Amino acid sequence: MTIKSLFTGFLSSVFSLALVQHAGAETIEFPKKKPTFSVEVPDGWTTKFSLDGTLTIRSENAVVIFGEGLRGVDDEASSRQAVPIQARETAKAAKLENLKEKRGVTEFPMTDDIRAVGAEYTCESGGTPCIYQAFIFSPDGSHYYSAEVNTVASAVAATKEDRHAIIHSVTAVDESSDSDDDSADE
Repeated sequence: MTIKSLFTGFLSSVFSLALVQHAGAETIEFPKKKPTFSVEVPDGWTTKFSLDGTLTIRSENAVVIFGEGLRGVDDEASSRQAVPIQARETAKAAKLENLKEKRGVTEFPMTDDIRAVGAEYTCESGGTPCIYQAFIFSPDGSHYYSAEVNTVASAVAATKEDRHAIIHSVTAVDESSDSDDDSADE
């Protein structure tokens, strides 16, 4: 069973009205309006922005979801508190069963400049074992985002390189590069 079939109900209700969908290696900026970070998407993975701004990156057996608008999250302490809440709410919305903490909330580097807090869980969806990971990070020190990764347990090894490449490719967007200023002739 694939992630696509595992999350049909959840994803169809949350992500049904896609604004953009791509397949293939590319760089995506997030959020779509006023981006603060970019992420590299490997070949063979598809991307989709939903109307609520959520970015879904999917392969046959794994999905990575980036979201914004985390209420009450404005520093590392509140991020640590929010990770298990995020996991429980996602499990309920996605009808994940038997959510059990595998690795508690810890800090880790996403990149040299961006740190995240996250936790790892085991769960089942429709009887299929899965590994679910929830992260919260701030690429610029002031805006906080979630990243959620769900993988069919039997595909963890096969998708590891791509999943890690996605998470570890998060890069803060240089706001000065978006300038319409033509002052390059100084």
